[in-house]
Amino acid sequence: MLACAWYLTRPTPVDEAEVRAYADLIAENLLNALKEGDYGNFIKDMGDVMRQALDEEAFTQLKGTLDSKIGEYVSASYGAAEMKDNLITVTYKARFTGETSDVVVRIVFQETGGVQKITGPWFDSPKLRS
Repeated sequence: MLACAWYLTRPTPVDEAEVRAYADLIAENLLNALKEGDYGNFIKDMGDVMRQALDEEAFTQLKGTLDSKIGEYVSASYGAAEMKDNLITVTYKARFTGETSDVVVRIVFQETGGVQKITGPWFDSPKLRS
């Protein structure tokens, strides 16, 4: 029974080339917009629910937290992609000026009207956890 439960919760494989064709550009835009403090560009690829949840004040708070703990965004490299429950999670390893370790950036996408939209970005690193 345990093996069956694992199979049912296991992520579905994705076509990484297909996912990266949109995800890499969107991720780079999101990270650069965060670096530049450009709220309009930061939310441009987000779904409606995420746009409502992440208003300009929340964006400013997020930017302030990231700037103070890990510095400015420098670069990112693709890590992996997986699909579960019709959501595609793409993971990147990012470099920030104030963090010596990789910052793991997870961006979750959901197709809306034939277009992939961000339903959530998450950031994780040793300094963000401290």
